[in-house]
Amino acid sequence: MEKLLFQAALEVQAFFTENGWRFVFIGGLANLRWGQPRTTEDIDGTLLTSFVGEEKIIDTILARFPSRIADAREFALNNRILLLPTNGE
Repeated sequence: MEKLLFQAALEVQAFFTENGWRFVFIGGLANLRWGQPRTTEDIDGTLLTSFVGEEKIIDTILARFPSRIADAREFALNNRILLLPTNGE
């Protein structure tokens, strides 16, 4: 399971880097590296952006990755959270 998470994280990292976006991994995945190891089944990250132009960023991400929920774009605009599956799950 960890291997799949790391592969998914590398995919996200490559995509964000290609787009020139600054980001950090947080939550359980970051904890594996910097804190107390624990079992995690997802990747949490923060994309460092301004409060302008979210639509373009959300659309770019959704063009590359599917969403876990219907109306992901609207949810992301309202909540500043974009829910994506890892490795197509």
